[in-house]
Amino acid sequence: MTSLAGEFQTDLPPEDAVVACADAIDGLGWEIDTVEADRIVSHANGSSSNPALIEVDLDGSDQGTEIRIVGSDTEAQPLSQEALIEELNRARDAIQASVEQAQDEEESQVTSAADTSEAASAGPPAGWYQNPDGPGNRWWDGARWTEHQRAAATAPSDSRKAPGSSPSPEPSSAVGGQPRAFWIAAGASLLLAIGSLGPWAILGVFSVSGTAGDGVLTIILAIIAGLTLWAFSSRATSVRAWIVMICGVLAAAVGIYDAATIGSTEFLGETGVVQVGWGLWMVCAASIVVAVAAFSLARLAKRIPADSGSVRQ
Repeated sequence: MTSLAGEFQTDLPPEDAVVACADAIDGLGWEIDTVEADRIVSHANGSSSNPALIEVDLDGSDQGTEIRIVGSDTEAQPLSQEALIEELNRARDAIQASVEQAQDEEESQVTSAADTSEAASAGPPAGWYQNPDGPGNRWWDGARWTEHQRAAATAPSDSRKAPGSSPSPEPSSAVGGQPRAFWIAAGASLLLAIGSLGPWAILGVFSVSGTAGDGVLTIILAIIAGLTLWAFSSRATSVRAWIVMICGVLAAAVGIYDAATIGSTEFLGETGVVQVGWGLWMVCAASIVVAVAAFSLARLAKRIPADSGSVRQ
């Protein structure tokens, strides 16, 4: 005896529908005999002690999958019409519930993916933006930051922070398109030049300017550092930063040596305690600041290309 439990349509593709049907039958505790791409045959044990065979046929199309549930008893142990219908109804209800759950989960995943795509598309369009991790510009592909960077030769296309990017630096970390270390080095170079012109040695009411001695060298180093920084502002390279740092190191060496030996130097033909003037102290301090700030610039310059129009891969 054969009986039809029912037919229904689902939007699931056949490969997903057959998995949902098999899960439902397995959940009933029935033994699955055959699982194929479009057919499931199971051995059912219902409320009676007599077995029944439940067959699920699946027919896929562009609109989804049509599911047909058919039941029959065996010749060895025939079932009554009522018992067979009871088994078919159990199979139908379980399969429909499993298929509907699978369809709801698939629709939820599609909706979630669409929401994620919409959120990504709502962000800034692809283009060059202010680098959130350092100086210059960085390429935003519309969804995330890439490794492409360049110097900020022109204003960035958008200064907004893109979603999913690293935290933007504090406003004080960059001024006028240049990192803070650039302006520290520039200011210290100016102080280095001023200190070179100031008094280096003092004895009583007399003083001698640094330009009467090694101050000429330190003021030349200050000028070289300043010009190199000016070139760095238009084309940031680590080589230029290293030149500035070397100028600072050399000036610091000259200043520290003169400060250590000036007390034993004959001063204007007079003997006495020779004091180090404020100009020499300024040279020592400013040159150290120049060297440290330039070292920071050299590290930053490695993250952007030498040519403002090029892109580092």
